[in-house]
Amino acid sequence: MNESKISPRAAAPPSPTRAACPGRTKAGRPCGATPGADGRCPNHSNRFTAEMRSAWGRRGALIGVKYRVEEKLEALAPSLPEPPGDPAPSYATAASVRTYLERMSKRVVDNKLAPSQAGAIAKFAELAIRCAELQLERDTLDLEIAAQERGETPGRRVSMAR
Repeated sequence: MNESKISPRAAAPPSPTRAACPGRTKAGRPCGATPGADGRCPNHSNRFTAEMRSAWGRRGALIGVKYRVEEKLEALAPSLPEPPGDPAPSYATAASVRTYLERMSKRVVDNKLAPSQAGAIAKFAELAIRCAELQLERDTLDLEIAAQERGETPGRRVSMAR
């Protein structure tokens, strides 16, 4: 074969300063790949079976397919409709929080939601309930202040302290 027609992807011939696999390519040239612990590259080593080498190739092909599909999905994303899912939670009332938590509990039971995600949702609900309690306390204090400013004698004091 003419030396000028060597593929640019072909392994470089071994140089005297670097170790190289002593195996030969299908074309009969020196392998030139970096050797492993046994002195041979993965393609020429007896440590690896033909099945293992074939699996490496299939895995590499699948990764290529995965990247191409991801690129296509990214390009199509703006034109795709929103995926159906649960409506955004409403923490406006205790009833809406309860309904949302019941829906999420069912999803955990049906294995459609990870327990760790459910735990995070529960924390948000806890915060929403605490915010509602604080708002209620603030509203109560505002009413008491307004009553005092009007000169009304306070009746029974309402306390939210625990």
